[in-house]
Amino acid sequence: MKPLSELTRTAKIRRFRALAEAALTPYGLKNTRLKFLKFAGNILFRVYESSPIPAETRDYPYKPGQYLLRIHDPHEQTTDAIKLEMAWLSALREDLGLPVPEPVKALDGNPIVQISIPGIAEMRDCTLLRWLRGRRNIRNIQPRHYRAQGRIMAQLHNHAEKWAAPKGLVKRRYDYDGLFNAEVGAGLPNSEAWELLPDRLRRAYEAIARKARRVMDDLGKEPNVYGLI
Repeated sequence: MKPLSELTRTAKIRRFRALAEAALTPYGLKNTRLKFLKFAGNILFRVYESSPIPAETRDYPYKPGQYLLRIHDPHEQTTDAIKLEMAWLSALREDLGLPVPEPVKALDGNPIVQISIPGIAEMRDCTLLRWLRGRRNIRNIQPRHYRAQGRIMAQLHNHAEKWAAPKGLVKRRYDYDGLFNAEVGAGLPNSEAWELLPDRLRRAYEAIARKARRVMDDLGKEPNVYGLI
């Protein structure tokens, strides 16, 4: 069997589709249809149940029987970081009733399913989210849409400031070191990547980085300015 890195895009999709089908079993989902969406760091599939249960109310924010399955890139986020993300999404739904992608737990209660198959030997973290209703609004954006967006963003920030995250779960820190020095999964620390830039560009980026560091240092890391978001 060819290594994943030697496959064409179509062959990669076919192989990840097999992994996606295996990942749905721990959720108890059978007789589903999968639609590949895109490679976006994670590999994304839309999942359709064959016989979805209709929504109980008209204002139910999710498409009945439809989900987003994410096969996570093992080099982008740690398992603990994904668990933290899923815990916060669940809290936003439970505490505020916000229309966020709601995590679906596997039959054993875990928010993450870890799967490998022949041809994809490295264990992959997979998560399942309920598919939100809605449509893209590109040509008819009005002030009321921005006000609605602002209200939701404010609720996210207020909740994140007070929410007690599960102990031991951490995400990548987007402070100065996290942005400019840390290893982020690409196999090369950001601090070494600077040397790959042409001198002209590196000088400009370094000047911006120094200014960013001064601002970050001035702001500090108190909960009102530094947190989950």
